[in-house]
Amino acid sequence: MAKVVITGAGCIFADSIGVESFWNNILEERKLHRPLSDERWSSIPKKIRDRIDRHYEAAFLSEDIMAQIAKETGLPFEHHSRLEIIVQASCQQALDGIPADRRNRKGGLILGAMNPDDEYNLGLGQAFDLEFLEKAKSAISAENHALQFLSTQLLASHQERFNRKDRYVASTAMDRIAKRLELSEASILVDAACGSSLAALEIANLLVGNGIWDYALVGGAETNLSPGSFRTFEAVGALSKQNCLPFDQKTDGLLQGEGCGILLIERDDSRMAPSEAPRAYIRSVAGSSDGRTTSLFQPSQKGQELAYARAHESLSESLDYVEAHGTGTVTGDKTEIDSLSNFLGGRKIPLSSLKGQFGHTKGAAGAAGLLKALCILKDQTLPPASYLKNPLNQDFLLSLRKSEIRDQLNCLGVSSFGFGGSNFHAVISRNPPPSATNQESRSGDVVVLAKTERTLKDFDPSSFSKENHFYRLPPKSLENIDPCQTLALTCVIDALRSLDRDISFLPTQETLVISASILGLPDVSLMAKDLKLEVYEKLLRSDTATSPDQIEMLNFIEKFRRQIPAIGEDFSTGVLNNVIAGRICHAFNFQGASYNIESGLDSEQTAERILFEKLRRGDAQLGILVSIQEHLQETSSPVVRTGARAKILARTELAQKLFLRPLERLERPNS
Repeated sequence: MAKVVITGAGCIFADSIGVESFWNNILEERKLHRPLSDERWSSIPKKIRDRIDRHYEAAFLSEDIMAQIAKETGLPFEHHSRLEIIVQASCQQALDGIPADRRNRKGGLILGAMNPDDEYNLGLGQAFDLEFLEKAKSAISAENHALQFLSTQLLASHQERFNRKDRYVASTAMDRIAKRLELSEASILVDAACGSSLAALEIANLLVGNGIWDYALVGGAETNLSPGSFRTFEAVGALSKQNCLPFDQKTDGLLQGEGCGILLIERDDSRMAPSEAPRAYIRSVAGSSDGRTTSLFQPSQKGQELAYARAHESLSESLDYVEAHGTGTVTGDKTEIDSLSNFLGGRKIPLSSLKGQFGHTKGAAGAAGLLKALCILKDQTLPPASYLKNPLNQDFLLSLRKSEIRDQLNCLGVSSFGFGGSNFHAVISRNPPPSATNQESRSGDVVVLAKTERTLKDFDPSSFSKENHFYRLPPKSLENIDPCQTLALTCVIDALRSLDRDISFLPTQETLVISASILGLPDVSLMAKDLKLEVYEKLLRSDTATSPDQIEMLNFIEKFRRQIPAIGEDFSTGVLNNVIAGRICHAFNFQGASYNIESGLDSEQTAERILFEKLRRGDAQLGILVSIQEHLQETSSPVVRTGARAKILARTELAQKLFLRPLERLERPNS
């Protein structure tokens, strides 16, 4: 595998246009979160905004910044989402100054993202308004004054731009960016929850290092600060009420943020002029899944340590600093401190997290951490963390003041962990590795061992609640879990059974799981509906006098709400796309990396290509591919899922060891 270098970078974060302003904000210790104002939720009608709890804070992009970058990119808000605009701007920054002959090669955009733009939720809300009013008119007299009042308020607030179908699929916006930038390859969206950016970097490093692409624009983006996103973190007890202080004993939770960070990575090229010298070398990127733990949504020390071990397996140098995940949640921070302390064997190194300043940018969190690490290497400066008065663990020398350490900072680690058991760790360095990493000797043939398929309409998930099921789910949890997760898991169970082997012989630590599905699940529309129904109720209670008409409408709303699961662990963080793969890892104790891939109509083929390359290179012995069969429609539930497919891939030597006859041998595609 060739050396891979970072040669460009760009970003848009709170009060930060470009890497220089981002770095200056870090050095000045600016806390960029503030109460959400009418400005950030300006697209939500005021009468409805006034009914939303307003104590939320976040590090959000101001309308002034959005207007500036919309103008610079030539992408007006009227026709483009916030997500598309900031990704376009960040990519342009990363490519700035790169000679044309280096850009006219094989390359594409790989973006970590766990949510569509929050306009997705607004579009769902508008579609549900129409659905609800239609059903209310059928069940209640059109002369009902409360219904007339509600209809007037809702329809007056609708905006045509939220009705566009292309806003439902984030990969559509990414493909438009790729076309404008004249990238040769289709864009890829990677969802590993809050580990999405580093999962994207792992894939980009694989494609570029193995010569499949010449370069990649890679990073992460997050623009979902809808009311539902705050309710989700509240539901799992993660949202800060007063102090977001990563790794401090007085922290009480996380604060949200938004933004985008993009790196340009290329294979090391001796023809580069000195002025084009690499900013940093990507030494390694590795992931793990927690496997079978007590909870799919709690951090695992063992899972994190496994990601560290894989990332450092071939490194001769030791770390000089870690940009940690550090969200500010008590459980998460303590688990990470313990996992790092154990992995490092008590060795003391500086460690900190920028989330106390920029908030938790979720899908963009790893990209923000990489950009900070890149700036530290360039300036040979550790930024201050003077807020930290009561460290969780004294074993780490957390930097309390700005310190310049010239020519001493070389290898830096960056970590990102996500709901669903995803753990990723990357190492970048100022100096080149001693020699090119040669992993070609580990390359081997890849075969298909099994294939299965099921339809959703004929699927009954109730078997998972039976006492004798090896992966029993409590009936109440089963009601709230996305049925496509249990359907996909059932397909994998079918496929493994068809092998007619004891699964205890499978290499669980060396099994990867990748799913392919559209970002933004049908269950997300249910959460949007639940929040909308709450708003309807508040509007009626505050703007109409108590009357038989009002009571009739409130009863109708309550009847609707009883059909929707309460927002909780399984029905909030549990509906993220990456949890499809995460639940499979949890059921079978698989501990390889796991994530979801979306690449338009080619999602399944793209996911299989990635899985093939990782197995071929020897990153794992066994691979599970699960693809969700789905299409879009113009309703309040735009993503319609009809079934799932599973495919089991393996390296030839594993098939031979287990005496398994392959269905077919996979060939490496030419392109």
